[in-house]
Amino acid sequence: MGELKDAEIVIVGGGAIGCAVAFRLAEAGRSDVLLIEKEPALASVTTAQAAGLVGQVRSSVDRVRLAMDSVATFAQLERGPGPTPSWRQVGSLRIALTDARVDEFGALIESCRGAGLKVELLDHAAAEARWAGLVAASAKAILWCPSDGYLQPYDLAMAYQARARAEGVRFATGVRVTGIAIRNGEVTGVE
Repeated sequence: MGELKDAEIVIVGGGAIGCAVAFRLAEAGRSDVLLIEKEPALASVTTAQAAGLVGQVRSSVDRVRLAMDSVATFAQLERGPGPTPSWRQVGSLRIALTDARVDEFGALIESCRGAGLKVELLDHAAAEARWAGLVAASAKAILWCPSDGYLQPYDLAMAYQARARAEGVRFATGVRVTGIAIRNGEVTGVE
């Protein structure tokens, strides 16, 4: 268990998202932060079960930019020092088997271009060259994003945690939140 005492900012939940919030707060210079996790270890429930696929192709420019920022962060963390997220930038293929999905690809491509994300439509041969097991004959369109990839979610949480801890963020595991104090519609404490 980490040190429990008052903190300016309390994060409840020590999975990848909670650890990412701690990391970003530390990056922003906020060190009076306490992350509380009810389990005995961080990232031991849903984060440990996640697939770790990272795709940036989204339906709005803002969502694409957010995903691009995540990929940039994963690449930064992979360069170290300390624990890394095991980030692998291998690209992704999306396959349209219907005309409706082809139309959807058009809208996705526009969002990606608006955000500055490189994507392209591939012909069958180019797609099969990228994935040897693919038989693309029935595909009506194939969308390639070269900067997509995958990581290990548990490793990502540990990379976030190590960097946040180095900046003074405290972590307490095995601690269950029993209540949230609210006064005049604002959170004033965590019990």
